[in-house]
Amino acid sequence: MKVEIKRILVPTDFSETSNYAVTKACRMASRLSAKLYIIHVLESSPYKLVQSDENPKEKVVYQKNIMDRLEKLSTSISEEYNIEVSTLIGEAKVTDAIEEAIRDNKIDLIVMGTSGASGMREFLIGSNAQRIVNLASCPVITFRVPPGEMGFKTIVLPVEGWNSSIEKLDYVTEIAKLYNSQVHLLGIIESRKKADMRQVLVLLNEAEKYLKEAGISFLRKIIASDQVAKETLAYAEEIKADLIMVMTEHESKLQTALAGIVAKHIANHSEIPVMSIKPAMYHTEKVSIKPNPVHYRNEHSNINE
Repeated sequence: MKVEIKRILVPTDFSETSNYAVTKACRMASRLSAKLYIIHVLESSPYKLVQSDENPKEKVVYQKNIMDRLEKLSTSISEEYNIEVSTLIGEAKVTDAIEEAIRDNKIDLIVMGTSGASGMREFLIGSNAQRIVNLASCPVITFRVPPGEMGFKTIVLPVEGWNSSIEKLDYVTEIAKLYNSQVHLLGIIESRKKADMRQVLVLLNEAEKYLKEAGISFLRKIIASDQVAKETLAYAEEIKADLIMVMTEHESKLQTALAGIVAKHIANHSEIPVMSIKPAMYHTEKVSIKPNPVHYRNEHSNINE
């Protein structure tokens, strides 16, 4: 099924990492002729004390400051990248506000930064970043270093023994065509059982056929290891990839648990951008949440000027 990326959402708290995300999202939106949505969620502010009901005047001043910063940012982006920009302010929990923005604006992709994790902080990856990856009803690209050259020239596509791992092909094809990318199919055989080996080979052959018909350049490599995340990261670093595509969950409960662990480890530890995709994402219903206020600001565009 052909996918289109025409609406991109980027959360910002005005930190250095989120500024990197805004830059990457702007470049993608420009290349895709997509509309960019920038959202700031008040709950994510490092100055949460001023939002207390005990300080209503300070809260008003703070919100006005945020609106002004978003307005200035959107005007600057529209002028520099020649794209349409809309700014949003959320007052709910971060994940709820972002999911509401996804639903209301029919967002196709989220681009966001994360500080990564180590040790016990593994459970708190980039605070809200992992929660958004898990709950968002659209793909999410996360990264934790400054964006390099525009585009994704080398993409690593892990192919495990799960049927749904092949569903990444719709998105990899869309991006590969856009950036003239080379796709590296990484077949990972996790056990020596003939059935498991055969399953990976079948999926690799399907992936090759799909990419060949789409006119996408690709290479293929097969490794035997039960360390899916570790091997994927090592290979991506070895070939200097600039995007890794992973599935965040799978159909059965066991597969969901395994895939969730693998995807989380890769997103947490990768110095390379990671695109997280849910299987059959475009066939599933969106996550249902309680309505929460998201304020829409003026849209900016100099496309027709």
